[in-house]
Amino acid sequence: SDSTLDVQQTSKHTHPIYPTTSSYGPSNSVQHIPTQAAYDQWASVYDTDGNMLQAIDDLELQTLLPNFLSHVKNSTATEQEVRVLDLGCGTGRNTEKLIRYDWNGKSVQATGLDFSQGMLDVAAKKLSPLLEEKDQRKVGLRLECCDCFPTVNSPSASPLPAVSSLQ
Repeated sequence: SDSTLDVQQTSKHTHPIYPTTSSYGPSNSVQHIPTQAAYDQWASVYDTDGNMLQAIDDLELQTLLPNFLSHVKNSTATEQEVRVLDLGCGTGRNTEKLIRYDWNGKSVQATGLDFSQGMLDVAAKKLSPLLEEKDQRKVGLRLECCDCFPTVNSPSASPLPAVSSLQ
């Protein structure tokens, strides 16, 4: 079987602490990958992997989102169209809630932006049937891959995502 040796680094010497043997086969080292690649790989199981933060998000949004969207609907009472933006939409979990909301017959144009094309591919697959259920003239959806937070790597950059014709 394979063994690994854990080592403690001191200022002058390196001392072995203890050898460990894995009964499960070769040990796997931690692999660091870029954030975008990690989300692309996570996308296929993101909605079903038991992520506790998503469960908390779902609980909190049960009351917060309808209250917020009610304010939006009331403040746009004279408008025939509502435009909503889901920044960091991922697999479209919350974009779906925005589309399903009762907008009292108004046309809804939803835009979902995310850093991960893998997440957006899942969102498109999930949301396409929903758009077919709804009156196509009343719901529009745009999903686009972009850096949602451009100032993280470039503080002097515009804080707006670089997306053409975003209204």
